[in-house]
Amino acid sequence: MLKNVPPSSGLCIELISANSSLKESGAKATRISPTISLEVGRLYSIIRPEDVSATDAALIRSLPELRASTHVLIDSHAVNREEYGYRVTHYSFDDLRRIAFDAVVITYCDPDVWRERWTTSPQGRRELSRFEVQHFMALQEAVGIQYAIACGCRCFMLDTSTQAAVALTDWMRDIILGIGGVLDT
Repeated sequence: MLKNVPPSSGLCIELISANSSLKESGAKATRISPTISLEVGRLYSIIRPEDVSATDAALIRSLPELRASTHVLIDSHAVNREEYGYRVTHYSFDDLRRIAFDAVVITYCDPDVWRERWTTSPQGRRELSRFEVQHFMALQEAVGIQYAIACGCRCFMLDTSTQAAVALTDWMRDIILGIGGVLDT
């Protein structure tokens, strides 16, 4: 949601989407067209562990330069629903040490809202039961909390069930200011 933050908000953020980066890596690694859709990538599980490692390494190398000029928001989804259950592809402790998060922000919503959003825009995700959505979110939250603990930083959980994008932008601004960030005005 923060991709379209209006300049007047004073919120200068570089959004790094793990999904977009992995789609590019998966396409290169499997010699599939880089225009492959995220839906196809998810359905055929073309993203390999090596792709995740390479994407994470590139991200970590880019952080010092990015942080010198902007705030960095990493859109990471460590938990994936697979045919057999769930897969967690998390950062290692060494990666977390090098990333050194200033804060971890976890978004969540009511499972029924998630399912409604899925109906209008599945984006290649499998349909999940209400229980599976709850379990998925609990696993994702657990990973986020562990990241915050490992980095010794604050952890925030934002309910996106009914909040408009502008409210979420305001909350992100407050979080950045609360951890000592400086916003452009």
